[in-house]
Amino acid sequence: AVALLLTGAYVIGLLLCNLQGGFDAMHAALAHPISAVVVIAFLIAMCWHASLGIQVVIEDYVHTPKWLITSILLNKFIFAIAAIAGVLAVLKISLGAMGN
Repeated sequence: AVALLLTGAYVIGLLLCNLQGGFDAMHAALAHPISAVVVIAFLIAMCWHASLGIQVVIEDYVHTPKWLITSILLNKFIFAIAAIAGVLAVLKISLGAMGN
């Protein structure tokens, strides 16, 4: 939660500062390695935090052992895929922007 607070503040600031510039401004902002690393850290922390929250809900409301294990594994899988997709998207934008 602390990592989300710190990185989230940076990501919100990044978005607000580049709001008027549109796609090109955000593309240029993510070309800076520090911005890309912080956005990646935010994505990973956000997916981890969301996965833990959903897991608590699953543990509270799913009582059949088979469905409990299946639901928890599916939860972890979905958020892992989301985190990987987000990281790859940021890397593609940031590394592609460096070549321009």
